[in-house]
Amino acid sequence: MITAVSAVLDVLDGQGAAEVIGGAVGAVLSVGAQMIAWLTVVFALVERSGKRSGTVGGVWTPDDLPERRAPEEHGVAAYTGMAWHALLIALIVWQHTAQLYRTDDGIHLDVLDPGLWSSWIWPILAGLVGLVTLDAIRAVRVWTRSLAVWSIAAEVAFTMPLAWVLYRQKFFNPAFLSDVNGGWRTPDSFYTVVVVGALAVGAGRVAKRFREARG
Repeated sequence: MITAVSAVLDVLDGQGAAEVIGGAVGAVLSVGAQMIAWLTVVFALVERSGKRSGTVGGVWTPDDLPERRAPEEHGVAAYTGMAWHALLIALIVWQHTAQLYRTDDGIHLDVLDPGLWSSWIWPILAGLVGLVTLDAIRAVRVWTRSLAVWSIAAEVAFTMPLAWVLYRQKFFNPAFLSDVNGGWRTPDSFYTVVVVGALAVGAGRVAKRFREARG
């Protein structure tokens, strides 16, 4: 959908149809290929981690029973979370590489502050990758306390840097905000509310996963 809108805007800006179609197809293939590749790796690791070594020639014990599967309702929520976190990764990368936003002068801009790519965007992306991985595990295996602890690390890696750059008002590209707001300055209270909301959501998700671990 976003690619189609961007392509239409490019045509209206006077770019050739062939150039627009080529750029749109390239963007879709690039983002799609990366998402498929990462999700394939995640599922492969999850599937491999779920296999136990055989006990040929050994004494059978209850530990050799296959692991219990995750409850169906948890699996649905996990798949939804995995898709959402993967989409966030794709959008963060895409808005930087494709620069979809365009000013009236035809200048392409990042929506997020380009300076983040030399600092805070990396722990944010690492946290999202961790959340995708844990969502994949949660979808196919019973959620345990050790996995809940790992979810704290992933949630902190994502939420704390995000809250910090929002608090410092370094999340959005200043040029983008200036063009969108037309000189109107976003009030500090907006960022305060968003920071508190992000921290509350992160804490709530960690608490929910610990409740699931307790069964």
